[in-house]
Amino acid sequence: MRVSFRIRREYFDAIVRGEKTREVRRLSPHWVGIHDRVGLALDRGERVIAVFVCGKLVHRRELVKIGLFWSAEDALGRQPSDQGRQDLGDGLVIGFGLGKVVRNHLSGGMQ
Repeated sequence: MRVSFRIRREYFDAIVRGEKTREVRRLSPHWVGIHDRVGLALDRGERVIAVFVCGKLVHRRELVKIGLFWSAEDALGRQPSDQGRQDLGDGLVIGFGLGKVVRNHLSGGMQ
C-alpha cells in the first residue's frame, strides 16, 4: 500500500535528512479514509509506503505508525511552525510515523 503526500520543500528536505519523523495532516474526510486503510494495513503487518512529492522530487519511507491527535502540538510533541499552524489549523490531526527509507529517488540530478 502507498500513501502520497505533496509537501513543501523545507519539509521534504527535513524528511530526506531524517530530521522530520512524522507527517501530520488536518483531519478531513479524505485523510480519515486513508487513516482507516493505513491503520488496517499496519494492524495486519502489511508494508505501507509514504511517497513524498515536492515538484519533481520524490522520496519514499515506510510508515510505521498512525494516530489521531487532539492538535498538531500533540502530534508533533512541540509547537508547529507558523506555516504548520496555517496548514493544520486547530483541532484534530492525523500523525503518520515515518520509518526507514524505502527507495530514494531524487529527480533533477540530486541523489
